[in-house]
Amino acid sequence: TGVGNETLVCRKTTTTGTEGVACTTSDPTTCAAGLTCGEPGDGSTDPVCYKFCNDDTACAAPGGYCHAGPLEASPNEGFTAKTCTLSCDPIAQKGCGAGQACNLAISPDRTRLFTSCIMAGTGGYQAACSTAEDCQAGFSCLHVSLGGGPQQLMCLKGCQVGAATASCAAGQACQAIPPPDTLGTTQYGWCY
Repeated sequence: TGVGNETLVCRKTTTTGTEGVACTTSDPTTCAAGLTCGEPGDGSTDPVCYKFCNDDTACAAPGGYCHAGPLEASPNEGFTAKTCTLSCDPIAQKGCGAGQACNLAISPDRTRLFTSCIMAGTGGYQAACSTAEDCQAGFSCLHVSLGGGPQQLMCLKGCQVGAATASCAAGQACQAIPPPDTLGTTQYGWCY
């Protein structure tokens, strides 16, 4: 059984359908053995192959994260299994499907950063948000205190600390985030 007590079944294998490649949710054989086809469960309708995992060592570095998260097999059917998030580039916005954004996130236990492909929203700099999917590609939804006031959720753009080329808009600087703040050798921050 799966993490959510779903029944797992054996299926025909294929050599095509590697991690992150588009697939057909109604035909699980469009993904290779050890992978499953699903939509990320965030409203995105761009199904891709996700790799099953037991821990982070099975996931692509540096951004892949093994987590028990929901995937949708169709609009009315889903399952929960341990799968890897897709390792993508949150600054260059590469590695995700059409209409998706590469999101930089932190694990629920706050021990590591990871990347995931999510549906891109419309919120830009300091736009109000409730989830990362509310923000434009390259932005994340964060708890921020402005001028010492109460914390509020807003979209802020990700950046690479110490990068030769600034990715922040004029008047903003790349502010390092508290640890954990690196993936591989890249230290990340937020434009503010």
